[in-house]
Amino acid sequence: MLIRNHAGDLLAVINISGPTSRLIARIDQAAHRLRATATALESTLAQPRPPGAAPRG
Repeated sequence: MLIRNHAGDLLAVINISGPTSRLIARIDQAAHRLRATATALESTLAQPRPPGAAPRG
């Protein structure tokens, strides 16, 4: 399963063999969390930093 953000960037690849419905629900939750995290990171990095702010990283 490939997990991509809304821009289509690849976030993760999850290998599933013989998934059960319970496992699929967990994968869907993980995919949702990865997308939410990527969105939060992208918006944080897109914000301008105030003058004199410490470098990111």
